[in-house]
Amino acid sequence: MPPGAFTLTFEGDQKCSEIFRTVVQRDAAWQAAVDLSLERQILPSLSWVTRRLDGWAHIGSLSKWHVLEGFPQAVQDIVAGKSIVKCNFDVGEAWDVEKLVEERKDWTMSDWKERWKRGFGVRFDPDPPSPKYLHLLCDNTFETNVPIDPAAF
Repeated sequence: MPPGAFTLTFEGDQKCSEIFRTVVQRDAAWQAAVDLSLERQILPSLSWVTRRLDGWAHIGSLSKWHVLEGFPQAVQDIVAGKSIVKCNFDVGEAWDVEKLVEERKDWTMSDWKERWKRGFGVRFDPDPPSPKYLHLLCDNTFETNVPIDPAAF
């Protein structure tokens, strides 16, 4: 496909902007910071397999800080407007990865893992009149007893 022949545009409101800035950009920046810390030998080296295990797919994974290969660059390109992926909402400014590395240069890999909590534990519900996220989840299951604490949503 020739360059510029395709664009994927995500449409959203202020809530999407908030989610992109606080979750997507944070995860991309943290992955880049850990990768940079490993590259600079601030953190002890890890095998390629350990570094690249998909933290989203493997419960108990050693690399929960790793979302996907190339994820930080993809997010940087979206923010800089250099991607085929566009957003019609404000994606904010890019996080300063160098600052993250510098501020956390005394952290161990255990410190990174302990502090890695996607989205800071914040839940994002759709704006009214749409139902809450938990209700949307329940709409997509045949189970009548969903083993989820509703207070967590």
